[in-house]
Amino acid sequence: MLQGLLSAIVETLLSVVRDANIKFFRVENAVELATAIVGLSCIVIGSAAILLDH
Repeated sequence: MLQGLLSAIVETLLSVVRDANIKFFRVENAVELATAIVGLSCIVIGSAAILLDH
């Protein structure tokens, strides 16, 4: 249940950040930033999984 909640929060944050990047930056910059955000989110999810002993 907690994992589902964390996934929903991360997914919502990624969506908001992606939309903001597309509005404020050109498309090519948005793609680079989205790639960095996806990488950071993978690190956060992995860290949360380790901390929650899953």
